[in-house]
Amino acid sequence: METDDLGWIPRSVRDKLDQVRIKLHLREWQAFPLEDRQALCALPCQTTVEKKAFQDRLDTLALQHCGALPRRLPPDRLGERD
Repeated sequence: METDDLGWIPRSVRDKLDQVRIKLHLREWQAFPLEDRQALCALPCQTTVEKKAFQDRLDTLALQHCGALPRRLPPDRLGERD
């Protein structure tokens, strides 16, 4: 498998998912068309506005291709890990 086919969730996207506290399963990621996976890789996710845009795009893709929103994770409390 070529590394540029985005069959796996790249580290950059996993970091963004952590930022917005969303759990995306591999089968959900793989349901997205390649162009949409590339777009998620390219979207910035630093500011509040960028995080909201990333989350909205992810929600739209999940509803469209998986039929449901991805799972939300509870907010971190005092540095606790999931």
